[in-house]
Amino acid sequence: MFRLLLLIVLLAACGDDEPRPEPTPIGPPAGSTDLEWGEQLFQSQGCFACHRIDGGPSVGPALNGVAGESRTLPDGRTVVVDADYLREALTEPEAVRVPGYEGTVMPTYELAPAQLDALIGYLQSLSVMAR
Repeated sequence: MFRLLLLIVLLAACGDDEPRPEPTPIGPPAGSTDLEWGEQLFQSQGCFACHRIDGGPSVGPALNGVAGESRTLPDGRTVVVDADYLREALTEPEAVRVPGYEGTVMPTYELAPAQLDALIGYLQSLSVMAR
């Protein structure tokens, strides 16, 4: 009898006729471009606390003009700082340590793919502006 009652309660809870809200897509705030959103993410995620975009000294490497550069990593690999490199640096920072910053710890960021793309686009734009 108890099992039957429990089954009825569970089925009643599952039989909700209310439409479920659609998940909110992650994208730039209304009226913002992806580039502006990337800049907002740079600020809201706290990137500016360790990275400068004006070339000045900071806890982490400066980010102005970095996209497109070749970089030799501590393990001897030479890589180009492209979108793939930036994605790896944001999601697996230990994999692409920058020489001279081996002692610093960069947190791993859990961003939605669209957020990651916007942030990478913003970082790449800093190189275009620096030239």
